[in-house]
Amino acid sequence: MSSLMHFLTSVPRATQLLDKEPGHILLVSSLEHEFKRYLQQVHRHTFRQDRRDPDVTFFDQMNQPIVMYRVKPAAFDLFLGGCIAAYLGMVYYAVQNFGYVYTKLKAAAKSKHQ
Repeated sequence: MSSLMHFLTSVPRATQLLDKEPGHILLVSSLEHEFKRYLQQVHRHTFRQDRRDPDVTFFDQMNQPIVMYRVKPAAFDLFLGGCIAAYLGMVYYAVQNFGYVYTKLKAAAKSKHQ
């Protein structure tokens, strides 16, 4: 049992590599053999990814290149946040003082017509 555990823990079990490398094929065969030894109904099933289901993605290789992008510095985010806060502050101030501004505009319009 300890040799089987040592073998199982020495081989990585990445799903996308189980049918690509000989060591992984041996792992699957060993697991199937041990399960058949202790269980009654053991079947091996091969699953294919449904192309219409974009939620699940299997990658073919473990070595993926790292992609880096230059982004705007944090000072830009702070400046943009300050501009948005100032804009919202002006809108809030205009809404709070709408009655005062309305009476002034109404008086100015009356004086223009007379």
